[in-house]
Amino acid sequence: MLCEHCGKDTIRRHDSKCPRCNRPCGYPNVRQALEPEEVKALSHRLAEAIEDAETRRCANVLDKFRAAVRNSKATINRRLTKLIALVESDDTLFATFYDLVQAGVKRPSENEIDKIRKIADHLIFPGYEQHIRFATLSLSNNGAPTYGACAIVLSEDAIAHRATVFEENTTLYARDQALGTANLVVPKGFRAVWSQRDELAAAKLGGMIGIGTKQQDFPGILLRSDGTDTEKDSFLEVHIYDTLHRSGIEKVVIPKSERRGNSALVQEVRSKLEPLGVSVEE
Repeated sequence: MLCEHCGKDTIRRHDSKCPRCNRPCGYPNVRQALEPEEVKALSHRLAEAIEDAETRRCANVLDKFRAAVRNSKATINRRLTKLIALVESDDTLFATFYDLVQAGVKRPSENEIDKIRKIADHLIFPGYEQHIRFATLSLSNNGAPTYGACAIVLSEDAIAHRATVFEENTTLYARDQALGTANLVVPKGFRAVWSQRDELAAAKLGGMIGIGTKQQDFPGILLRSDGTDTEKDSFLEVHIYDTLHRSGIEKVVIPKSERRGNSALVQEVRSKLEPLGVSVEE
């Protein structure tokens, strides 16, 4: 790829800066989602979803669903104790799985998911997997409680320019697509930039929209999670390049189940976030 600053063909897919002039060249996940083949494949899937909705006479409902998704939020779920650790200090940044392993404070589990995770991340985020933070796309501000009862809703202005969305949990996607040494090609049309998240949502979920679908049904169509099993969850996964800081939080939602017996911890969260203009909802 040519650097727009120095004009040299030096930039590779994983670069965020030109290795020659060291000027920024954009976020790798965003550039990847904007590759012509990726955009074309997603456009084809979206056209099929629209045609199907027109055949079933619910194209107007699909339009309303897309309009709702254009206002969706990126949400990260954590347990209350983990939430406190994330917002404790202005010096704290949200660490990735790779950050924790490299720092020696976490080791990979000996289970299928952690084995597949490395394969999935390397193929879907080639060369920049250590920079990706994960969230879910939500219309309800509740996120996926499987990952923790407390929902951290991220401010759009902090992530929109460096976030992309993907069809589903990338690890499960890689497993189901049998991605690995014998299959290194990630199918096209299953990721989008933040501003086109409604297109990916419609392409994936258009078949669940019908004449009788109501506005209040949209949150449960976009994200389904009973809080018990990640493999039963269904959502669009948000990929955010590089650091997340507590000032990039819009609000935190703490459910009653977490508040019970933890009033001191909840108050501590409030004391850390409310001075920053972050609302804490219970």
